[in-house]
Amino acid sequence: ETYNNFLLLRGSKAMSRFASPEHQALSRLLTLSAAYDHQAGHAVCEAFDLLSNEERGSLTRWLNSDGITPGQSSYVLCDAPRFLANAKVNRNVGLPNALRMLLRVQQQCGAELMQSIHTRVIINLGSLAQWAKDAGQKRGDFLQAQLTVRSEATGDTKILTIEVSRPASSRSLIQTDFAHSDAKGSCGWCGQLRALLLLSLICNALALCLNFSGSASAFLLPGDGRSARGPAAVALSLLSLVLGLLLAWRCLQEARRYREGTVSLHETGPRQPFLSLEAWSLHPRSLSRNARHQYSRLLMEEDDTV
Repeated sequence: ETYNNFLLLRGSKAMSRFASPEHQALSRLLTLSAAYDHQAGHAVCEAFDLLSNEERGSLTRWLNSDGITPGQSSYVLCDAPRFLANAKVNRNVGLPNALRMLLRVQQQCGAELMQSIHTRVIINLGSLAQWAKDAGQKRGDFLQAQLTVRSEATGDTKILTIEVSRPASSRSLIQTDFAHSDAKGSCGWCGQLRALLLLSLICNALALCLNFSGSASAFLLPGDGRSARGPAAVALSLLSLVLGLLLAWRCLQEARRYREGTVSLHETGPRQPFLSLEAWSLHPRSLSRNARHQYSRLLMEEDDTV
C-alpha cells in the first residue's frame, strides 16, 4: 500500500492528462465531495467502484460533458458538496446511493434538455441535499423519492431545479412533527400568560379588600391590621402593576415571535441559483404565498461547485 501511495503521489506530479474518462469523472467527484485527504477520497472511490459498469459509464459521460464538444452541454451542480456530505453522514443513504440518485437526476435533466440545446446547464440540488439528510427509517427509503424538474432559460444557459417528492410516510411524519411543535410551543406560552394574569388579579383583589374592608384587613394582617393596611395595599397594587407590565411584555414577545418565525423550505422555495427575494427576511410570515415564490438569480461563489 505504501508503494502504491508513492506511485500515486509521484505520478500525479508528472501526469499531464487523465488516464481514462473514469479517472476524469472520479476526479470531479472528489472535488464535488470536498475530499482533501486519502480517507475522504477512499470513500468516494469505493462508492464509485460499487456502481455497475453501465452506471459508471453513464455517470462518467455526464460528469465529463464539457460543452465544447458539439452536441454536449457543461453541467454546474449547485449544492452537490452538501448533497454528497449529507449522504455520506446518513447511514440510511450512503455515497453509492447518492451516485445512483445523480444518475436519476441525469435522466430527468436529459429528458428536459431534449427540447432544446444549451451550452451551459445549472442544476440546483438543494432539495435533494435536504432529502439526503432526512431520509431513512420512518421517513422512507432515499431512492423511493420521485424527482421533478423546473426549468428556466437565460440566453444559452439553462437553469434546472430538482424538486423532491418524498414518500408518503415521510410527508405524514413531517406534518406530525410540525403540528406537535406548534402545539407544544402554544401550550407553553399560554400557561405562562394564564399564570401572570391570575397573579395580577389576585393582587388587585387583595389590595381592594385592604382598602375598603376593615374586617378583611383584620383577617389578612396580623395584630392591629388597620395600621398596616395602607402600606400593604400599596405594595400589592405595585406588585399587580409589575405583573401587568410583565404580562403585556410577554404578549408582545409572543406576537413578535409569531411574525418573525422561520418558514420551512417547502414554503419559501429552493436554494441557489433560485432564491426568494424576501424569503430569508426577518418577516417571512408577512409575505403573501405568491411573493414567497418570486425568484432571482444568484451568482455562485463556491469553489467546490463545479
